[in-house]
Parts: sequence; structure tokens; C-alpha cells
Amino acid sequence: MTQYRCSSFQAEVVVLKFGSSILESLDHFQDAAFEVKRFVDKGYKVIAVVSAIGNTTDALEGNQNAFNLSNNQTSAKARALLLATGELQSVAYLTQTLLQQNVQSDFITNPIVAEGDYANATPLHINQSLFHGLLSTQQAIVVPGFIAENKDNEPCLLGRGGSDLTALFIAHQLQAKRCILLKDVDGVYHLDPNKFKDAIRYETLTYDCAKEKATQVIQPQAITWAKAHCLTFQIGKLNGNNYTTVGTLETRQATQLSRQVNIYEVA
Repeated sequence: MTQYRCSSFQAEVVVLKFGSSILESLDHFQDAAFEVKRFVDKGYKVIAVVSAIGNTTDALEGNQNAFNLSNNQTSAKARALLLATGELQSVAYLTQTLLQQNVQSDFITNPIVAEGDYANATPLHINQSLFHGLLSTQQAIVVPGFIAENKDNEPCLLGRGGSDLTALFIAHQLQAKRCILLKDVDGVYHLDPNKFKDAIRYETLTYDCAKEKATQVIQPQAITWAKAHCLTFQIGKLNGNNYTTVGTLETRQATQLSRQVNIYEVA
């Protein structure tokens, strides 16, 4: 039996994070919606955290760099606003796809209040009343990863790869039963499975081992934050049942050899 650290969860809420390798194009929102519905059909309330589509953030960053401005406060704030538009598009697309599939859904565009730098802010809290109000009436809530607002209602970002931190932070704040970071593989491997056919999936990872083995699939800041708050979470693929669980007391490899491709993503 897997030994977990100290997470305390409510039975009915699961947080699912959909990264850019999952949301490669508009067509892939159907797959994400099916995954949300799969958990709704199991009786969960779902918080769906979405990244921008494919390489959208990189493209927006390129547009920002074209201005060639010095990094003053106003420019940094404008950059945060620009990059946030990628995640907000994904929120709109997934919400409407869920409604097409008759999943009772709504969205929150500013789920997290944060402080600090516009590019690498630190999350402080979520709007509990807004989340709980929607959870009482909806089957799923869609929120943007990566972006937040400060106390002055200005846009700020949680660092590149910040959608992972968004998902973990919301799961902790809501005391969700599960938090699953969905990638295009069924977990973390001891070698790059794109290069090594004998790559073996980890069934469990301690936080420290995750920092060594998984920083190309999980934002390092997210692992550090999860460890500090004793939050266990999982990494897996769409429509999967096998996950790598991070935050256990021991690291253990899966008994079955497994090979998947395209593991490395930060979104």
C-alpha cells in the first residue's frame, strides 16, 4: 500500500491540469472534455486547469520581445497581460466544448490572488466563495493556469510552467481529493522514453526524487511548493488509470515495463 505524507482531502473534488502537449490544437479540446466528463461520471466535481494551446505562449513571448522595451514596471505588467491571453482562450474553448457535451460548466478567469513580481508571482489565496458557489451548482469549473492577479487587480504570472503550480495550489486550497497533472504519457520515467526503449515508469516518487527525475515534465517551483505544503499529486495521461504519484515516502518503479513518447513538456 502506498504511504502518503499528510494531504487532507474532500471526497468529491478532483483537479485536472491540461498542459500544452494535451491542448495542441482546437481539435484536442474534445479529448480534454471527454476526460473531464470521465471524472464527472464517476461522481467528482472537476476543476479543469488549462494551459495555452500548443506553442501559443512562445508566440506571444516573441510578439512581446519585438517591442524591445526595457523591463520597467509598466512593460512587465503589459507582458503579463499579453501572455495571459493564451490561457484565457483555452478557458473559453474548453468551457464551450464541455457545454456541447452536456457537462454543467462555468469558468473563473482570475482564480488566484498572488504577490510579488509580475512574471514570477507567489500565490496567496483563491476566491473561496466564488469556487464554492460554482461547485454547488456546476459539475466542472474551468480556470486558466499560469496567470493570477495581485491585490491591485493587475495581471501577474506564476512563472513558465506555472499551470502546474496553479493546479497544485487550487487543489490544496480546496482540499481536493486528487490533483492530476495530465501529460501525453502515463507518468515519469527513469530515462527519456523517446530515446530509450527500456525506459521504466515510476509508480511513486518522493519530492526529492521528483526534483531529480521530473523537472522536465513538472515545474520545479511546483514540486518545491508541493513539498512545503505536504501535497501529493499524480502525473498521467488522458483516459489512463496508471499514474506516477509524487509526494510518497518512497520511490518505486512500476513492475511492468512501459514505453511512451513525447514525455518532456513544461506548460
